[in-house]
Parts: sequence; structure tokens; C-alpha cells
Amino acid sequence: MASAEGLRRSVKGLSEIEFRERFGTEEACRKALFDMRWREGLACPACGHRGLCALKTRQLFQCNRCKKQVRLTAGTVFQDTKLPLTAWFTAIYHLAQGKNGISSIELARRLGVKRQTAWLIKHKLMRAMGVREAAKPKLAGRVEVAPGLVAPGVHRDLVAAGGDPADRVGVQLAVQRLDAERRAQAEVVQLAEQARQRDGDGRMAAERGVVRPQPALEVGRLAEVVEGERDLHGGSSACGRNSLDCACPEPSEERGRPAMPSRGTIHGTHHLTFCVGGAQEDYDFHVRTLGLKSVKKTVLFDGEIPIYHLYYANGAGDASTILTAFPYRQAGWMGRRGTNQLKSLLLSVPTGSLGFWADRLGAAGIATEEGELFGTQRLNFAHPTGIPYSLVGVDGDDRTPYERAGVGADNAIRGAYGTTTSVREPEPMDEFITRGMGGRKIGSDGPNHQYEIGTEDGHGRILELVEEPDLPQGSWTFGEGTIHHHAFDAGTAESQAELKDWIVGLGFTDVSDVKDRGYFFSVYCRTPGGALFEFAYSTPQGFTIDEAADELGTHMCIPPHWEDRRSEIAQLEPIEADEKVVGVPGG
Repeated sequence: MASAEGLRRSVKGLSEIEFRERFGTEEACRKALFDMRWREGLACPACGHRGLCALKTRQLFQCNRCKKQVRLTAGTVFQDTKLPLTAWFTAIYHLAQGKNGISSIELARRLGVKRQTAWLIKHKLMRAMGVREAAKPKLAGRVEVAPGLVAPGVHRDLVAAGGDPADRVGVQLAVQRLDAERRAQAEVVQLAEQARQRDGDGRMAAERGVVRPQPALEVGRLAEVVEGERDLHGGSSACGRNSLDCACPEPSEERGRPAMPSRGTIHGTHHLTFCVGGAQEDYDFHVRTLGLKSVKKTVLFDGEIPIYHLYYANGAGDASTILTAFPYRQAGWMGRRGTNQLKSLLLSVPTGSLGFWADRLGAAGIATEEGELFGTQRLNFAHPTGIPYSLVGVDGDDRTPYERAGVGADNAIRGAYGTTTSVREPEPMDEFITRGMGGRKIGSDGPNHQYEIGTEDGHGRILELVEEPDLPQGSWTFGEGTIHHHAFDAGTAESQAELKDWIVGLGFTDVSDVKDRGYFFSVYCRTPGGALFEFAYSTPQGFTIDEAADELGTHMCIPPHWEDRRSEIAQLEPIEADEKVVGVPGG
């Protein structure tokens, strides 16, 4: 419809801040829709008379001549919607940004609606705007659908999600359902072929939402699968399964990325977060001593009192280079280091730079200790609050470092190498890392155990455990002197959802809902070894959502829900920074 396409053009290219300023209220959205529908003035759709009056209490316009009543949304993609226009405008905005738009899962989180509702909104808008999804290959051959789904109707092509090295095929169907009020809802159903035979029959395990390791549920009636120009109907086979006849071409590398593993994908580290003492002390340590860039100054999203959230990274703020700090000394909250807790931060540096760092840290009054573990040379030292750090010598780390006076590229920190978790016993954590996260154990050295997680394109892929059964239990709350969490890069919303479902499906149920952190979306999991792990994926804009790329770290960036408390934020400890900072006390 013209209104949806016109709105897409009007929001394309806007930043999120600009979009919220222009279309952040229902009144603003109604005005924009009115101006777009009736550029030449309001006219009655029945008789053409231009004398209409507004019935504000009912959100209607009534013709003074024929008494015909019309809604602003009548005849548009928004007709009969129960959602506010702000939700629809937000969906149009995200669909308009970039060639790939936004997934239904992420759109559901942005709008605060169910995934099925987000899927309907997305595809209704795409049809109205004339946007077509990329052509997907059709399956063919005989496919048996194992028990897994009660499906009153299926109204989408049976399509391949792509091949993978195991030569398996995944397909997605949009299943139409009726809710309690007889309104159509949609649910995406994932089918994954098992033990595929290219020239024979394929057997599909059908499940709700995403592929899971658990057995499928009961299949009801599977009706009207549309494929190409013909309708295919489900029928019961002798084994009690529903069978479909469809065409299945040979796998091709040109069909897109391989199907996502059922457990989701972890690429490596996304960021490391810890609780420190003073804000100035922490800034001096990470920027002036370790040579990192201050890429963001904001406040902690959680809690009832304002606490700085300081981000350090390479120049671009790339995932895996990010360290983030909560300075809690002003609030008076102290943590307690102990076992069943993240113990130390491991950072990657060129192997030949360890001597440089020993001299630099010594000149800053920081004691260091050389060591070797799992075949790597290490320089151990501590944050001013006592958090253990290790610089690990790594050859071939291709991440772009941040260079500043006194720290050149040959010596600069590349980013996360991993973390060490203190545990009373390693077995529960071993199971979580290997089964839950798909990691592999590399080796053991006395009480120390090392694992590798992630994919070849990721960084910060090392997890280490150290057995310390005699230490007291460490604290898990916010508090000075402790590491709060290790965040891993899930890459996408879909992968994050699969990771969460996989981990919960194994029985590790201490997993949070998705949290919007402004620059990324997060799911938190308390592991059996006590460490808090996070699975995150960055937004397309990342840190540039509220600062230009060449101005990162030069503003005090206030989250929307803290805007009305700027006076409290102004009472935070002043920070004397090397860069000129707007809005930070003392900046």
C-alpha cells in the first residue's frame, strides 16, 4: 500500500534518535499518516465532499454531507489493528534500514510483542511495501514429517534453509493458528531433515520455533502446503506420520549460509564486565596505563541508583576488544572474591611485548609476576581494586589495536583472550562448557583446566578453570573488586534464541529473558560453576547509535529511562579525561 511505502521512504536513513524525535508519540504518527493520506486535503471517500468533522472521542472523521464515517487507518495496512501506530512505525523504520531489514525475533523484542505477531507485522508490511524476500530453493522428493506439531494450516512454501557439512537440510513453515478470539496468528516452525538420502525419502523432525534435541510433540492435521504452482496435502503413512511429496534439488553453496546448528553459535568473547572502585582510578588504569580507548561513558541500566558504566576497547569498539566497568565505590558496595566465581581477566598481547608491559606497569607502580600456563607466556598483575589480570602472549592475533602515546601497535592489547573461573570442583562446569556451549577441553595442568569455545572467526575463545575448594564462596552481586560477567558473541538474535533454548533444554534453567542494553541485546545465565555468562549480539549501529564514530567516548550518553534523573547523574564522581567530554561531571 502507498502509505506503508511512503512511510518507509520518510524514515529510511534516519538515526534512531531522529526517528524517536519525529515519530515517538501516537499523535506524531497519526499526523504523519494524515499528511500522507490526504496531501490535498481531507475528502469523503463516499461522496468526495471536503467538509468533514473530527469525532475525536472515537478517532473518526464524519462527512457533513452524507454522514459517512471514516477512520484514519481505513484502507491502509494499519486497518483494524489493535497495536498503536508507534509500534507499526517502529517496525517500518527497522525494515527500512539496510538491505536485510530485521528478523522477526528481533522485531518482537523491539516492539514488545509475541514472535508470531512480529512475523505477521513484518510480512504484512513487506507485502504492502513491495519488498520481496530473497528467493529460496524448494525441497523435492518424499518427506515424512515426524510427530511434532499440531498445525491447523500451513500457508507458506516449503523451503530449504541451506545445506551444511553434515548434509542436513532445514526448512521453515509459517503455521496459521486461531487464538481464543478467532484471530489469525502465525508461528514459524523449523523442520530439520535427519539422515538425508539425496535420491530417496527424507525424514523430517518437526518442532515448534527452533530445532531442539528433545523428541518432537504430537502431529495433528497438516493441511495445504503450497509449493510452486500446486497444493500439496498431508496424508497419514503406515507409521502414523504425515507425509508430503515435494521436490528436493541437490545442495548448493550458492543457497546461502549453512543451517544454524541447533545449539546456536558462539563466535568468541563479546565483552568482559567487572565492578571496580573509583571511576577516575579505573579510567587512569585502562586508558593511561593499559592504553585502551574510552569508547563510551554511560550509566548502568539496572538498579535504582545511578552508577557509571565505562566502556574501553580498540578505536572502533569492536566486539571481543571491549572491557566494561561499574565503579561502585561511591555507592559503598563491596564485593567478595572467592570460589564459584569469575576470578581473572586474560588479555591478548603480542608475545614479544611482555617485557614492554613489565616495564610500563612497573613504572606505574603496579607489581607484576611472569608465568607460563598451557604453553603461553603470561604477565600477571592486578587492577587497583585487586581484580587479577593476565597479559597472555599470542602470535598472529589479527585484531586492530588502539594506538596511543607510549603504546604502539607492536605492543598494544588486542582484546580478550578469555577468563579464568574459580570452582570447588570442575565436573559441573566441564559439562556446561562442553555440552551447553559446544566447547572442547584442551588440557589440564594440576588444578588448572583449559577449554576452547567459539568459531574460527571469533576471538577471546579460551575459558580456564582453577580448582580452589578451600576458598569461601565469592559474591555474585554488584560490588567493588569482582568480575561480574563474561559475555560471548552470539552474532544474531536467532542464534541467541537457539543458545538459550538449547541450554534450558539441557536443564540449566537459570537463564534470563532478553535484555535491551542499547548497544547490544543480552541473555544472562548463571553457570553451575558460579560464573555469570552472557550471550549477546550487537545492534547494527553499535556504539554509534548515540555518538558519531569519530566522537566515541566524548559524551555522557544517558539511556532513555534515565533522562529524567540527570540531576542525580550529575552527582557522580567527576572524571578528568584526556578527551573533552560533554555531560560528564568534571569532563
